[in-house]
Amino acid sequence: MKYKSKKISKLVRGVGVLGEGKYQRLYQSFGKVTKEYKHWADMLKRCYSEKEQERYPRYRGCTLSENFKNFQYFAEWCNGQIGFGNMGWQLDKDVLAKGNKIYSEQTCSFLPREINTLFTSRAKLRGSCPIGVSFHESARKYQANFRENGQLRYLGLHQTQEEAFSVYKEAKENYVKQVALRYKDLIREDVYLALLNWTVDIDD
Repeated sequence: MKYKSKKISKLVRGVGVLGEGKYQRLYQSFGKVTKEYKHWADMLKRCYSEKEQERYPRYRGCTLSENFKNFQYFAEWCNGQIGFGNMGWQLDKDVLAKGNKIYSEQTCSFLPREINTLFTSRAKLRGSCPIGVSFHESARKYQANFRENGQLRYLGLHQTQEEAFSVYKEAKENYVKQVALRYKDLIREDVYLALLNWTVDIDD
């Protein structure tokens, strides 16, 4: 479906247009930002705000599809998605396409926060070590751990980075599958299958 852009319309973040249609930026009754606009504005901020990318470097290089740059199109898409409007559910672009940098109708879905945060990178904390691994200074060994239900789970000390990563990889992939099964009846089937097949790579 095509949506017209207003001829006289200030661009949002230099690329986004509100367009002509039924979806509004604010709820008319009490002036609060609509949930559709909140998701759209946050998405634009992640992709086109230098300040946001300095704070979260993982968003560098991210863009929107041409369709998603139009608020009317994006809002219509949102209202056809499982999970849109659910409390605590977030817009995701990574589960369906690992390493993806484009927000689009082919790559995005709404996920519970618990699933979305499974793949949050903490590269600054681990330094030069692989994902899930850090160097234990006093033991002079490599420690593996990952977050389970919001808590840090200790996976032991290991002689090499590779050994520590292997333990982390097995534990994390099993945990992702457990979470997928827990939400199987609530999320889209393609999202569920993507989670079941998710693999952790050493350079994640």
